[in-house]
Amino acid sequence: MAFDPQLQALYDQRAAQGVRPLYDMTLAEARAADLAAVQADAGAPEPVREVFDESIPGPAGTLLVRVYRPEAGPGPLPVLVYFFGGGWTLGSIETSDAICRSLANAAGCLTVAVGYRLAPENKFPAAVHDCYAALRWTAEHAARLGGDASRIAVGGDSAGGNLTAVMTLMARDSGGPAILAQLLVYPNTGHLADTRSRRENTDPLLFNDKSVQWYWDNYLSSPEEGENPLVSPLRAPSLIRC
Repeated sequence: MAFDPQLQALYDQRAAQGVRPLYDMTLAEARAADLAAVQADAGAPEPVREVFDESIPGPAGTLLVRVYRPEAGPGPLPVLVYFFGGGWTLGSIETSDAICRSLANAAGCLTVAVGYRLAPENKFPAAVHDCYAALRWTAEHAARLGGDASRIAVGGDSAGGNLTAVMTLMARDSGGPAILAQLLVYPNTGHLADTRSRRENTDPLLFNDKSVQWYWDNYLSSPEEGENPLVSPLRAPSLIRC
């Protein structure tokens, strides 16, 4: 099957540059390469009205969150709590900067990016607990930030999408905060998913089955943890919002 022209151009560029798979690098190399690639593709930062960082209490120490106030009019504004992607292993507030700026302006919402702990140094459930702490903190401080605590959404891409779905379960089952919507961007919602497309896509220049397994191995202490709905939200007994 032929690639879309945009994907073909990207593929050809990666081939010409001899791009190494991230799973063949050290953690430090992979994180640096991931950040460099994201920033190169993002271009010039989209201007927003205001950006500032806050240090907040987390379950194992201080967490960093970055708040984006859009060009939109006066608040209180709806709030989006955003979790970056990177297979729970890569990524940071910096790698989600461009998308958070765009979402803040496009949706006219206050956007809060969460700097959760990464694996394998901090395996499951460290990221889950960090994200939930940041979600609760955002709800508690929404008014001070210029947001509306009654209009909170959560969102994220890839592993951040996984954490987004997990946050909706935790908020539902742990007494809040109330979540109005979730933005799931290619989320990984099931450990040991076995699909034809995953088995057939083995090209090292593209995201492939070995990439997926590398991320899971970094995140989990054992395969059995993959049965936990806080790892695989599709395994939750119910996905209905109560």
